[in-house]
This record gives sequence, structure tokens and C-alpha cells, in this order.
Amino acid sequence: SGRIWGLLLIFSVVFQDTPFRKTIWIFCRYNESLIQRNRRKKAAKAYSVRKKQQVTNIFLTE
Repeated sequence: SGRIWGLLLIFSVVFQDTPFRKTIWIFCRYNESLIQRNRRKKAAKAYSVRKKQQVTNIFLTE
């Protein structure tokens, strides 16, 4: 997490008008995108698992 604080420091230097609010905003946006990406990965994984189960069910019922 040390790297994150370094980035926050750099951001606050770049945006000197309202450094802290802006860094928090950027950080939240970045975090959101990460969370959404993880959600999509999980959804894709769950979908593929469901597909496999359907296929095995078809084989079992045949």
C-alpha cells in the first residue's frame, strides 16, 4: 500500500487546487473500475461453470 500513497502524493502535487478531494475522487474511480472488472471476471467464471454443468447434465440424462 506504500505505492498507493506515493501515487496519491503525486496526484495531490499535480492537482494543487483541491488536492485531497481530487485525489480521493481519482482513487475512488480507479477502485470502482477494479471492482467492476473483478465482478465481470466472477460473472464470466460463474457462467462457464453453469455451462459445464448443463453439458454434464445433458450427458447424464441421455
